[in-house]
Amino acid sequence: MKRIFAFSILLISALIASSQQLPLYSGYVLNSYLISPAYAGTEDCSPIYLTVRSQWSGMNGISPSTQVLSGHTSIDDYGLGGMVFNDRYGNTSIRGAKFTYAKHFGVGTDSYLSLGASVSASSFAIDQTEYNFFDQNDASISRIRESSFTPNADFGVAFHGEAFRVSVSAFQLIESKLTFGGNTSDSNRLVRHYYMNGAYKIELSDQMQLEPSILLRYSGPTTLQADINALLLVNDMFWGGLSWRSTRFVSVLAGANYKNFRFGYAFDLSLGKLSTLGSASHEIVLGYRFPLSSKNSRPAL
Repeated sequence: MKRIFAFSILLISALIASSQQLPLYSGYVLNSYLISPAYAGTEDCSPIYLTVRSQWSGMNGISPSTQVLSGHTSIDDYGLGGMVFNDRYGNTSIRGAKFTYAKHFGVGTDSYLSLGASVSASSFAIDQTEYNFFDQNDASISRIRESSFTPNADFGVAFHGEAFRVSVSAFQLIESKLTFGGNTSDSNRLVRHYYMNGAYKIELSDQMQLEPSILLRYSGPTTLQADINALLLVNDMFWGGLSWRSTRFVSVLAGANYKNFRFGYAFDLSLGKLSTLGSASHEIVLGYRFPLSSKNSRPAL
């Protein structure tokens, strides 16, 4: 139990105080809306995706986990989207909902410039009832479940067409302070996260497409992080690929499309120190693409 307590304190300090506060995804290669509000309403359908991620699965009881249900659609030149999410890190949890509005401007015949903004509401909770504390008489420990509610906002810009996409996004623009036990301090402040994404589809043949892509992340005092991905799509039905993350993770990606259904799976493996702790991560993405009327059709990303 001491291991759980120590690791939970580490997560609270790293995820709330000054580090990466947003969940990591590998399935954004299937659902771009996860990394930019500007992508709401940019597909030739109205997709709904369920993303379930178990991170560092070898650490029973303290492994971070994420569940997200998201969807978006287009109405004329506008996009609407939303998601509900649940993140858990040991005894720390984040639950909330987000609503997105986007505007799309035609550039030439096959390209669009998109602007998107999201507003969200989240509840950050720390459950101290399950901790086994070193000092049971420490008056600073409440031994209760505390939560802090906070609103926030995101903004993104994307330039995209049938074969390419480029986006820049900022998350947690408000940088709200979290209040626990009646105390509010700068050490419990949310920090802005910046994402830059780019991808391009290369036609190898009538049946095969190769899509290299990159995602850059930056937040507060952390160093710049990068994902470099390569996906191969066969007959518009099966796809697979590899991803390398600068934090010394490698991912194997695979998926299939059947009619309007989408399925994706990612297996992430640490190449660093976490590899000794059973640090493999698993992510499953399930989706369904509802058809749009012809007047609202847009190039698929």
